[in-house]
Amino acid sequence: MPGEPTTSQILQSLIFFGAIFVALPWWFVVSSALRRHTPVFPHTAKWESQFDLLDVIIIIFASVLLPSFFLLPKLILVSGSNPDLQITSGSMLLVSATSSVGVLIGTILAACSMLLRHGSLSSVRLTPMPLMTLIGISLVAIVLFIPLTYIANGIVSLLVPYSHPLLESLSTQRSTFSLWLAVFSAVIVAPISEEFMFRGVLFGFFQRIERYFTTRIGTPLVSNGIFSRSTRNLPYFAILASGLIFGLLHWGHGAAWIPLSLLGMALAYLTHRTGNLLPAIAVHMTLNGFSTVIQFTV
Repeated sequence: MPGEPTTSQILQSLIFFGAIFVALPWWFVVSSALRRHTPVFPHTAKWESQFDLLDVIIIIFASVLLPSFFLLPKLILVSGSNPDLQITSGSMLLVSATSSVGVLIGTILAACSMLLRHGSLSSVRLTPMPLMTLIGISLVAIVLFIPLTYIANGIVSLLVPYSHPLLESLSTQRSTFSLWLAVFSAVIVAPISEEFMFRGVLFGFFQRIERYFTTRIGTPLVSNGIFSRSTRNLPYFAILASGLIFGLLHWGHGAAWIPLSLLGMALAYLTHRTGNLLPAIAVHMTLNGFSTVIQFTV
């Protein structure tokens, strides 16, 4: 039996993987865009955020407080048969799926609230997009963002071991029912609710704060004077803040919050450029889908 790979061997594998699946795709996509004199991601018309503090409170209630009401009965059942409340791998999947039902309902209620307060779901950049356009943008973003996220996570995991209770439970409960529970929680509900919350409402709220400082006070929250003219209108503060909070939401999964913060910033940039939340949802679903399938099969 071969021994466990050393840190040096793992690092060499990550460098090789990065050269093939990160450096080459980035070089191909960026160089192709430069030759065509077109941006990597299309830029839509300027979008003005309408979100205020009440919208942030609504999504916190919908995404955190409301799911707890769905989760509480399941925890009571688990604690009844397990007084120490040591959630097993099997019950973890059920707890996650139960919580996801609450998250999904909360997201729908929050979307209805945005619809009533702001007139349409376009306020969160959730608008129809031609299917082929969505597929094209999403594929480019998947190629650019997902391998880079895995590489970054692999590097930080050498320092702090990575752990995810749902994925670890799936690896010990290899059944079709367990797989569908994980798909429902991680591949369907989590990307939709988290993108709505972070790249929809929270990113828009930070954009509004950033616009206030740049238009009323004349001082950007993040200096962009050193960048080229084509990037000076980027909402740097909103991208950084929403991405960092998204990463910190995953605190406790080793050091995964670091690459996930970078992913959150990339998805915020993607949402800003395309003016639509759908590509970010597609990328998020693909990432979680890959992780779920890998954990189930390996």
